[in-house]
Amino acid sequence: MLPPTISPTRPWPYGANRRTTVRAGGRPWAGVSRLIAAVLRGYRARRDARHLLTLSDHLLRDIGLTRGEVARAVRAGCDRP
Repeated sequence: MLPPTISPTRPWPYGANRRTTVRAGGRPWAGVSRLIAAVLRGYRARRDARHLLTLSDHLLRDIGLTRGEVARAVRAGCDRP
């Protein structure tokens, strides 16, 4: 049995006509924050690749990379197939 304050015409929590302020996709600015995050990831990947390319071939070999693998390594991670 429903409590007297909750009925089919007045469902929980406050009423049938209660509107939400959040859009269907979640937060209203979620798309903008995803775009900014993607731009920052790209910036960091380019910065890290530039830094790795300044290392000598000997140091790159020590960490298990060649110059051709640097771009993939900074974007996809260090796991090798």
